[in-house]
Amino acid sequence: MKITVIGTINKDLILPFRNAPIESFGGIFYDISILSYLLEEDDEIIPVSFIGEDIFPTVQAILKKLPNISTKGLIPLPQKNHKVILEYASPSRRQEKSLFQFPALKWEQMAPFIDSDMVNGASPHSRMDSFEKRTNEASRSGRCRSLLNS
Repeated sequence: MKITVIGTINKDLILPFRNAPIESFGGIFYDISILSYLLEEDDEIIPVSFIGEDIFPTVQAILKKLPNISTKGLIPLPQKNHKVILEYASPSRRQEKSLFQFPALKWEQMAPFIDSDMVNGASPHSRMDSFEKRTNEASRSGRCRSLLNS
């Protein structure tokens, strides 16, 4: 099975209420890392995401260590990677701030990876109207058997 996951791999800085800061990767990184351990040995996961040049080698190295993940859909950008700061003011209230936002993914950047058994795509950084229209066409034509929008 081949699964394409379209979105953003961002760098998270979590400032918990009364605890030490936590830095990690976020966005579709969670989806692809969990999927990598749930799928069979011959399955393939293709993340399609811009990656800032400041962390591109690190992200590639981490993903190559995970089973079933292909890095051919990663697109390096000459800028800092998208960063999300989550600051908790209390255990139940947080403020979210985004830095170094990416441009929108274009259909031409996503299209080579749509020929999959499943496409999971929802991102504020992709042109969803075009994405949905074209992936629905791909699904009807049989090039993509399942489409999930999160």
